[in-house]
Amino acid sequence: CADDVDTVLTEDEVDAMVADNGYAMASEVFSTSFLDLTDVPDGLLDGDDDTQLTEEQVDAMVADNGYAMAADAFGGLWGSLIGIPDDIADGDDVLTEDDVDTMVADNGYSLAADVDPQISALLAEIDALKDQYAELEATAEEATSSSVGTIMYGNYSINNSVDLAGLEGFTEVTGDLTIRAGDIPNFNSLSSLTRVGGHLDITNNDVITGLDGLNSLESVGGQLIVYDNDSITSLAGLESLSTVGGGIELQNNNALISTTGLGSLNSLGGVLFIYQNEALASISINSLETVGEYVYIAYNDSLSSIDGLNALESIAQDLNVSRNSMLASIDGLTSLSEVGGNLQVRYNDLLASIESLHGITAMAGDVYVENNPTLCRSAVNEFFDILRSAGFTGSGHDGGSADC
Repeated sequence: CADDVDTVLTEDEVDAMVADNGYAMASEVFSTSFLDLTDVPDGLLDGDDDTQLTEEQVDAMVADNGYAMAADAFGGLWGSLIGIPDDIADGDDVLTEDDVDTMVADNGYSLAADVDPQISALLAEIDALKDQYAELEATAEEATSSSVGTIMYGNYSINNSVDLAGLEGFTEVTGDLTIRAGDIPNFNSLSSLTRVGGHLDITNNDVITGLDGLNSLESVGGQLIVYDNDSITSLAGLESLSTVGGGIELQNNNALISTTGLGSLNSLGGVLFIYQNEALASISINSLETVGEYVYIAYNDSLSSIDGLNALESIAQDLNVSRNSMLASIDGLTSLSEVGGNLQVRYNDLLASIESLHGITAMAGDVYVENNPTLCRSAVNEFFDILRSAGFTGSGHDGGSADC
């Protein structure tokens, strides 16, 4: 460079240059001291952002937001509570005796002292009945467990000799007694039996020929059923039987010759049903006076006489004597005066007379005297005339009678 070129700036030139470019003087630069700041917010004047509250400020803030002071907080003591319900004011929910008495009285109940004397007497009677029932139970248990002179409660079935021996010594069976044992020759083990409360059912016994062993039997509460016993020839053994609450059914006993054994029977509450006993020659129930239901005597091929019904006075329902091919006479019905249902005498091939029916004075149903080829129609018409003179208003049927 030439010697006349000036490369050195003066102090003023430098200051002008600096000022021209926006630079500040050292004296104008911020010292970084907090104390040199201006326009500081009030909350920072103390050197923070006002998060360090005074006690007064905290109290004011809490009060302003609805909070309570510690002195106002619940201390947890039961005694500090107010508005406690009356029933737990004493510290529990258990009623006192006075509370209970008050409640009972409020609901219309009475105290023990107010109970009607009649109710007290009734309660005492109930207690007495309980005692009597206990005694009866004890008596029943003793009777059941005993082996002699006892009562068999409920139904009992005899199917073999062991069952038969099990009833030995018993005087009564309160329910049904069923005897269905094909190989038992006799009923001697039943010699103490005096009463059967239900039905006495003697069925399908192949060996027995009679009812010996039942000689002490006096009463049957239900029906006496003798059915399908192949060898039985008579009812001997039932001579003490005087009461049958139900009926008597004699059916399909092909060897049965007579009803001997029923001579003490006075009345029947049910039916007298004698049906299809092939060998039966006669019916003998000499003391029988009333039958509570109907009498049905039919299909007994050897039956020639019913003279043994000579005491029979009334039949509550029907009388039916039909299809007994050997029956020549019904003279045993001479005492009969009342029939509550229909009267049927039909298909008896040898029947020649019905005079024994002339004593009937009360005939409720219709009369059928039909298809008895040996019986004269005139005899039938005479019988109808007798009935009508006694007030009979039903219909009479006489078809198949002989023209004589």
